[in-house]
Amino acid sequence: MTLLSKFFEGREALFETFEEFDDRHGLGIINSLYKENNEVDFLSKITEIHFGLFFGTFSSSVKYSKMYDKLTPDWALTINGQEIIAEVMRLNPSVADKVKLDFDSKFMNALHEIKQKCVLEFSYDDKIINIDKINIIKCKALVESWLNNKPAINEMILIDNMIEVRLINYIPNVEHVCLIGGGGAINFNYNRLRGENSALLKKARKYSQIVDKYNLPYIICIYLDFHSWFDKDDLYRTLYGLSVEHEAEINYFSHDIENALFYSEREIMANVSGVLLRQNGEFTYYNNYHKNNRLKDINQELFSEWQYTYESYAKKY
Repeated sequence: MTLLSKFFEGREALFETFEEFDDRHGLGIINSLYKENNEVDFLSKITEIHFGLFFGTFSSSVKYSKMYDKLTPDWALTINGQEIIAEVMRLNPSVADKVKLDFDSKFMNALHEIKQKCVLEFSYDDKIINIDKINIIKCKALVESWLNNKPAINEMILIDNMIEVRLINYIPNVEHVCLIGGGGAINFNYNRLRGENSALLKKARKYSQIVDKYNLPYIICIYLDFHSWFDKDDLYRTLYGLSVEHEAEINYFSHDIENALFYSEREIMANVSGVLLRQNGEFTYYNNYHKNNRLKDINQELFSEWQYTYESYAKKY
């Protein structure tokens, strides 16, 4: 099964939408999806198309990977007569977290194949487990043998002195093992959003030369994977700093811009007109209020429909 057929299984309507968008603008992306056999690159293209669809609803022209002086931002758009470039990035789990998540998934899938009517919980200590030395087939065989002996509820088996598997309950209306649990805490590091080597700042710097040369507004599009553990509030704090609502006779808001990328003294985001987030199918926009924002007023007003305002953020905290 190809990556394309696997991804669009049960998503036929989405594929038709992608095809129609591709044909309407003569982009050729669908053809590249058929040929793609690297999962990371495939998902990156899927993400690019989602943003392209968003822009396509109000753009008079949509071009994919148009070349500017040997650089090819993902999207070149014409909106209200203004040419705009947009680059897409995915923020996935960190490498360490991805290893752990992949292991959890493989472990759960293996035990899920056991034909026993029960719910199991598994857990392990990140500081102790050596994932490379875990034989999942062996784990499955040990758990299956243990379950054949009908352990009592809350009874536990310890595998390789690293993985605890506990019987939560027997349930008659399932045909196989159901699992809950997994490894410990995810490494939640804000440097993945705002650090000097973060993907966001690399994207901000990448197109500075052509943004200046051709006076192009530049929008960075971010897809936050669920397992990146960041959300739109984290991105707000990264770009704008902290906003807090104070309750008084007349409520008011205060704003702390320390470490905010949009307000950095080094102006590292000065050439970025805005950041567009897609998460859980929802789009959220973060306008850069820098004096040199190249978006026309009419286009800043257009994107304000999706703007995450400081009032909306502050009221949550």
